[in-house]
Amino acid sequence: MIFRYLPILLVLVTVALLALNLRAADAVPRPTAAEVRGKYDAGVLFVDVRTDDEWSAGHLRSALHLPVDAVVGTAATILPDKDKPLVTYCQSGRRAEAAAESLRTLGYTKVTAMAGGYDELKAAGFPIDE
Repeated sequence: MIFRYLPILLVLVTVALLALNLRAADAVPRPTAAEVRGKYDAGVLFVDVRTDDEWSAGHLRSALHLPVDAVVGTAATILPDKDKPLVTYCQSGRRAEAAAESLRTLGYTKVTAMAGGYDELKAAGFPIDE
């Protein structure tokens, strides 16, 4: 009899865990370009998750390019240290958050998704390679 209700119980537990995960993602602070300047100056790795064309048009000096759609398949190869601090950025902030969440799911422990994006980095005077 208990096996009859097991699939329903599994679905309910899965939904509850997903809801908790979404709340946890919302609780992660999203710093601005000005607020991440100290991290950049301290040598924290910035990860540009924009497209190849966006990257080619200009990017933060010393950033690593990892398009958001390649994070799951490529992160372990190019980011072997899962405890290294990382800041993700894109053009507006949405892809940076999606990439950060994917990295956290893969076990990366110190990932920050920047609010805003590349234009804010330029406006804040970060060094840019064009």
